[in-house]
Amino acid sequence: MKHLFLPLLMTAALSCVLPSASAASTDAADAGVERVLHPRWRGANSHIKSLPPELIEYLAANKANAIRILMELDIHDDVYAKELRTTKRKPKVPTPENPLAPYERHLARLDALIPLCRQHGIQIILTAGGLYGKSGKHDVFYETGRDETDTHLLDFWRAISKRYKNEPVIVAYGIRNEPNYRDPIIAKKIWWDWLLPESIKTIRENDKTVWLMVEPPPAGSLPWGFAQIPVIDDPRVIYGLHHYMPHAFTHQGVRAVQKRGPDTRGKYTYPGKAPRFDGSDTLVHWDKDTIEKRVLHEVILFQKRNPNARILVSEFGVIRWAPGGAQWLADSIDLFERHGWDWTFHSLAEWSGWDPTYEADEPLKRRPNFSEGIQETARLQAIKAGWLLNASEKSNVKN
Repeated sequence: MKHLFLPLLMTAALSCVLPSASAASTDAADAGVERVLHPRWRGANSHIKSLPPELIEYLAANKANAIRILMELDIHDDVYAKELRTTKRKPKVPTPENPLAPYERHLARLDALIPLCRQHGIQIILTAGGLYGKSGKHDVFYETGRDETDTHLLDFWRAISKRYKNEPVIVAYGIRNEPNYRDPIIAKKIWWDWLLPESIKTIRENDKTVWLMVEPPPAGSLPWGFAQIPVIDDPRVIYGLHHYMPHAFTHQGVRAVQKRGPDTRGKYTYPGKAPRFDGSDTLVHWDKDTIEKRVLHEVILFQKRNPNARILVSEFGVIRWAPGGAQWLADSIDLFERHGWDWTFHSLAEWSGWDPTYEADEPLKRRPNFSEGIQETARLQAIKAGWLLNASEKSNVKN
């Protein structure tokens, strides 16, 4: 059953009195600057806390044209968190006067990067990541009702959409990264029927032209969420998904590094047999055909039902020591290209486990400077080959 969100301008359209020319001019000015998307996005992900200017320069030099930036609390920055502990200060909290107070340092970092993105034509998908009020429980599975966390999401987008309504390089807002709900009934009640439409309404009150990227429950914005995703009644919506399948392959050894599980590094090779998730006894032979038919099937069906829908693989990646990781990346990108989907790779300049600029056996310590010591791994070459496809597509976009 489709849940259609009514157009937010309907009230104005039904008005019996036409606005004056000056009023119409004011309304246009208040609508937000026009955003014209690149024909296709091929780019990368980064959390704002770890995003250096050097990464923007590197993306531009290698023909990437988009970056999905996850906004998060200032206290997620380890240096700032240490500073607070040392000085025995408490982190800032949102107030009615300043709902963005917990993000001031990261917003300043974003503002400093915007001119660089404009210069290189790298469009920004600004996404709500680690926001105020999200406990570990809420961050994984939302099992409660409308609490202060949900209210803050609306306050966050109200303030952000005012702040950046006239910034053309911020072309899209990712309303929430991985809106996870264990129970589909709760997902419908909280996300589809309330929080998502209210977030869209809140943004549209300030900005009519920015694009909105929506990721589906149930968990991790995985592709099978497209079986239940409604068609959003807004002309500027992008439908997002995350691709890490088979999870047992792409995440092998991650739990051991986190000291939360057995060490499975080197256990699974691609192409080859692996369970979909760790803990399953069912082994499946994974290759490009399997990924298309068993992982991306629901997204493909959604696209057939909605041929004009724009689809973004907003995260995909593989841990750097997974045997066959380069082939998995190449096959995944080939599938995205086959179906005409945008994609932003996860990730560079963050935790080195995901970073293809490190060799498989390098220590986990992160390089002090992203641009120094980059290793031309097979994984990196697969990503760069994908970015290079942007060079053959001309865009008239001027930021």
